[in-house]
Amino acid sequence: MRATIPTWPTQRPVRLYWLLKRLTLDIATQVFMGGRGGTTDTERINQAFVATVRAASALVRAPLPGTRWRAGVRGRRVLEAYFAQQLPAARASSGEDLLAALCQATTPEGEHFSDDDVINHMIFLMMAAHDTATITTTAYYLATHPDWQDRARQESLALGDAPLDIDALDTLDTLDRIINESLRYWLPCPS
Repeated sequence: MRATIPTWPTQRPVRLYWLLKRLTLDIATQVFMGGRGGTTDTERINQAFVATVRAASALVRAPLPGTRWRAGVRGRRVLEAYFAQQLPAARASSGEDLLAALCQATTPEGEHFSDDDVINHMIFLMMAAHDTATITTTAYYLATHPDWQDRARQESLALGDAPLDIDALDTLDTLDRIINESLRYWLPCPS
């Protein structure tokens, strides 16, 4: 985050949604995949995730040209190929990331997850990990309520420049309230 956010444009309007999507996918890739995949694929993978998620609300569930469903099916194929490409290195590694752990996990009977199992787990996990609905909604409400934005900023600045741990994050009471209120107004999952 410290390396990425300072590169965001500040002199012109930007689409925060896509900046946040890229950032959260890069973070999820680092955390859950030990950095495998890198940032060169970020845009293509983000588009595939978005298409796959949008397909869930498709009214027409046939892969007809121009439909959400077709885009989702294609997006799913991109994701499957992407994660399949990462499997050999993850299986060979002794990494401590989740992808390596899934590749190396064994049952008491000595069975391993199949490639399809690992791919499906990773698609679901990464989809959830880089969903930006709450972040984007919170950013919107902070932009429309500058007084609360300032309160949250002052509280954050009071923590200093040291890397944050869970205990430090727990002290951000104002931001916690803002996020909870954003979720109350706008749920990330439609009902």
